[in-house]
Amino acid sequence: MSAFAQQYLDFGTATPTDESAYAHFYSGQASHGQGEDPRDWVWFSIVQHDPRKIKPIDTHTHGGLSAPMRANKGRKVCQQSYPLHMLPEVVSAIDPRLNSYISQSEFTQPNRRIVNLWRLGVIWLDMDTYKTPWGQGRNLDTQVRDLLWILEDKGYPEPSLVMSSGRGLYVKWFHDGLPRAALPRWNAVMRQITQEMLPWGSDAGAKDASRVLRIAGTINSRSGEAAHVLHINPDAQGHPTRYDFNLLAEYFLPLSREQVREKRLAAIARHEAYQNRQAAFGQRSRTHQDYPNLRPFSAQQLAWDRVEDLRRLVQIRKDTGAGLVGARELMLFWQMNHLLLSQQVDLRTFWQESRTLATELDPEWARGEGRNTLGSLFTKAKAQLNGEKVEFNGKQWSPLYTPKNQTLIDVFRMTPDEERQMKTIISPGMARERARARDRVRDQERKPAMRREKGMRTQGTEEQRRRAVELRANGLNYREISKQLSVGTQTVCRWLAN
Repeated sequence: MSAFAQQYLDFGTATPTDESAYAHFYSGQASHGQGEDPRDWVWFSIVQHDPRKIKPIDTHTHGGLSAPMRANKGRKVCQQSYPLHMLPEVVSAIDPRLNSYISQSEFTQPNRRIVNLWRLGVIWLDMDTYKTPWGQGRNLDTQVRDLLWILEDKGYPEPSLVMSSGRGLYVKWFHDGLPRAALPRWNAVMRQITQEMLPWGSDAGAKDASRVLRIAGTINSRSGEAAHVLHINPDAQGHPTRYDFNLLAEYFLPLSREQVREKRLAAIARHEAYQNRQAAFGQRSRTHQDYPNLRPFSAQQLAWDRVEDLRRLVQIRKDTGAGLVGARELMLFWQMNHLLLSQQVDLRTFWQESRTLATELDPEWARGEGRNTLGSLFTKAKAQLNGEKVEFNGKQWSPLYTPKNQTLIDVFRMTPDEERQMKTIISPGMARERARARDRVRDQERKPAMRREKGMRTQGTEEQRRRAVELRANGLNYREISKQLSVGTQTVCRWLAN
């Protein structure tokens, strides 16, 4: 769900049933081709746990909630997903006696699978302060006060909101909506801030985008205390402050994006200097310096982009009626392989994520034999988690597969038209085609400046010529004129000859 909606829920105030009260949550939300209003297809999830073991779990049904949540097959834990437009009535129907949690991200399907992630809106810390010597003996208000000092001392911005989880603390920085393409960078921020705050009780296992956190106003059954807001950093409208994500990344990451780019450019410059010292022949290949706006290389980002490309290929084949009959196993295998390489999933969620991707390929196949095609890949994922390496050509590699683009193109027999719609899985010929297109755009952008520069040079030359004639009339020789005008002697000779 959107960061706006989560901000409101975390105020801990009475939840209105009137949707107009949530109007500011939806402002500026752009459609994605799946309907006029994204609230119709963007989903959030509620997870509930009944400590009283009442079965089925039932919520208050006032406010027009047409689908009260029930325990699945008598379980005392249940999960239900809802379209974003149902947010007011769903929240108002929650029984505060139940342990109730809400997803922190938006999804395109009614589940919390990473492959269905749509948008991110918050950076958080789930802090079990009661487990640390620092938190023991301090009440929550004192913990919040000291925590704000610690964050300030580290140079971090003030959190948008700090709330009690009933035992520990949730610390949240709301930010502008971030598309799922930026998930690797978002994860890098989450890993960094969680690692930095480990001495103060941050939960290292609570940093994934599919995480659910407790809803304000509901009871934590372990402590008997209700989750509630302790601190708000308000903006001009009185809502918790929303930051630009890139600003937060510069605060939290050890190197900003610009510093990473500069570091990479310096490495490229050193490599080019080495090449120039060699007796190299042929035309110099293009480098990052030719295209300074290209982002720095990230193996995790590349793997994530390849997952997106493979999913895009599946959709293209469905739209054209080509299908993937006979290649479904390979497609699922390579999608999950790159999903593991991107480090966005782990062994805990491996089978759930693979089931979601298999259903995208073919729902009937996913319910049958499609479930039994990834045993070897799961084994390799476990080996990678254990730090094992595979030696090949004298180098150490991940146990997972790292294919070349051409391998994937050949495996799925991708056409040039399909390649043009890919982001990263492209052949050398397509890469050259895109480089030429970038060159054309770059040249078009440079032309006005080049014309202006040429005009200035022409104007300056005419003034210098007149000055040269004056100096010659005053008796100066060619060499003296060239020194005064900072031009070559031959240039002065040419000017005066004309």
